Amino acid sequence: MTKLFDVLFYGYPLYRNRLTVESGVEDWGAGQNEDANIPQAPDNLRAIPDHTRITLTWDPVPQALYYNVYFMTTKGVQIKPNELTRPVAGQEDFIPKVGITKEKSNCIEGAISPYEHNDLANNFCYHYAISVVTEEGESLLSEEVMSIPSPYLSVMQIGCEGVDDGEFKSPTGIAIDKDGNIYVGDTDNHSIQKFDRSGKFLARWGDEPDSTEGKFYYPRGIATSPEGDVYVADSGNNRIQKFDSEGNIINAWGKFGFAWRGAEAGKFDVPWGITTDSQGNLFVSDTSNARIQKFLPNGSPVL
Repeated sequence: MTKLFDVLFYGYPLYRNRLTVESGVEDWGAGQNEDANIPQAPDNLRAIPDHTRITLTWDPVPQALYYNVYFMTTKGVQIKPNELTRPVAGQEDFIPKVGITKEKSNCIEGAISPYEHNDLANNFCYHYAISVVTEEGESLLSEEVMSIPSPYLSVMQIGCEGVDDGEFKSPTGIAIDKDGNIYVGDTDNHSIQKFDRSGKFLARWGDEPDSTEGKFYYPRGIATSPEGDVYVADSGNNRIQKFDSEGNIINAWGKFGFAWRGAEAGKFDVPWGITTDSQGNLFVSDTSNARIQKFLPNGSPVL
């Protein structure tokens, strides 16, 4: 009597083998895919994420009747959890394979390529493997892939960790001006960096922590005006600084002030978030004073 079985390694199917039992003697064999009738698993499985949806594609298999999609869902197993101190944004930070098996996975029968897996939860990890079904039977599982549906599609990445131009340490604030230029509050590098809309580095102002005008001590929030000027919440110096688009200082105002019911207008205790309206008025979240302050474009307080 001959029986077929899958040989697994840490949950992954390595090959299908054959067990022959004759008069109590078991011949385990060692060849891969000894039974030529068992179809090969599909190749080149890809998972393309979108908003609440993942599209699966793979190479067609001759004589395929249909395909089965096996999947599992996780919140993500981080590759180096002890080294990650902030939320991660990319699937490269997660383990792509969790060891899908037919017995432990959800199965969608009768799929064809491309297959759209809809109504998914954004920001969860979906792990997939597929099999093909022919007249000879069902194949082993394909290579496993993982994808994360998201309402956002990554189209560009700027910079990496470092201190040089185009590199960041704890970037906090970000703003875009009327021409599409990008400004980043590079907090732990005590600087503002400017890029064009394609991500090309253009300029940088500030470097070492300093309290003189035009310098910064942990800048955080950043905003642009309709005219193209740049406002920076210079948090460690408890002030707001205003620059033109080339980084030339225009104005600076504010100093430390704290009271139980809030300091007087124009004083700050760790200003953080900052934005402008269509009239050019400036709004600042005066964090440790638990209030919002509004200013005219020249820095005069309104409320």
